[in-house]
Amino acid sequence: MDSNMDAEKKKEDNNRIVSFHKLFFKADCLDIMLMSLGTIGAVGNGMALPLMTILFGNTINAFGNHKSNVQIVLHEVSK
Repeated sequence: MDSNMDAEKKKEDNNRIVSFHKLFFKADCLDIMLMSLGTIGAVGNGMALPLMTILFGNTINAFGNHKSNVQIVLHEVSK
């Protein structure tokens, strides 16, 4: 029974809360560079779908606004 209590106490000791600064205290230059690249990549990935939605919506609107004149449609789509 004491071994179970000791194991639970060790688990509690291992699950300590650390500050944000201490979390990255031992990060070297490579770690910081990789975290920065990952953050930039995540932002780019998050922006891709909304930008494609805007682009696709503008393209569809260009077809619908000038359906009687083919030259205007081609000019609007090629922007």
